[in-house]
Amino acid sequence: MTFIGFKKLLLDAEISLPKFSKLIKVSEKNLQSYKKKGRCQTL
Repeated sequence: MTFIGFKKLLLDAEISLPKFSKLIKVSEKNLQSYKKKGRCQTL
């Protein structure tokens, strides 16, 4: 692997990890609000 390819992988990881954690936080908030409303009976 070249240095440029490695640098690109690092950049992709730095961009995708925060997006991924934001998605997880959003889905957790949605689950909690669904449970409070009583719509989350299937899970």
